[in-house]
Amino acid sequence: MSPPCFLRCDDVVEPGPGFDRAALLTERTGLPCVLSVIPLRADARLVDAVRELSRRTPAPLWVAQHGTDHRNRAPLGHNKDEFGDDADHLQRLAQGKNWLESHFADHFLNVYVPPWNRVTDKSRRLTRLAGFSEISTFALPSQAAPWDVTVEVQAQYRPPMLREAAELRALLTAYQGGGIMVHPVVMTDDEANLLADLLSDLPARRRGVSLPNS
Repeated sequence: MSPPCFLRCDDVVEPGPGFDRAALLTERTGLPCVLSVIPLRADARLVDAVRELSRRTPAPLWVAQHGTDHRNRAPLGHNKDEFGDDADHLQRLAQGKNWLESHFADHFLNVYVPPWNRVTDKSRRLTRLAGFSEISTFALPSQAAPWDVTVEVQAQYRPPMLREAAELRALLTAYQGGGIMVHPVVMTDDEANLLADLLSDLPARRRGVSLPNS
């Protein structure tokens, strides 16, 4: 069975152009959307923006925790990792989770989205201790858990660059389900509209699979 289809919009912190592009994508495509919020950088105005978006779109809308402050603490020369060697990571995790749960009670998804999709034994242990039920990371469709992403639409993050239209079409033609990872904050409006057009063409059978409760 193919994993369900949904958008995962990463690096959400405030209302503004990036949030508006995430809203455009879910409203125009009708796809369920996970807003991956960086809690220790989040603006309180985001609460009303999410509430308003949920009124406008019939598609399911969730808020998940995307790291704590999305700061790289790995030693020089190592893969990026928010946990690093500092001692307060569990406290930061709990602080972020408490803020999201208290402000987005109706939309909070108890799934942890690691910055840079970086998952280690340490991060698995800490997120379990913090009470998260699952981790959403990048995976092959054949190996994807329900909340994993299987497609990344941007070729690179800095400088931001959406994949060429032909490449995107090929990716989505071969798409077998799973999360579609998007960074709306570094997209242009034209890129968001192009992506919405392409995503709207996804076969209905890949758009209607139900997601588990978490």
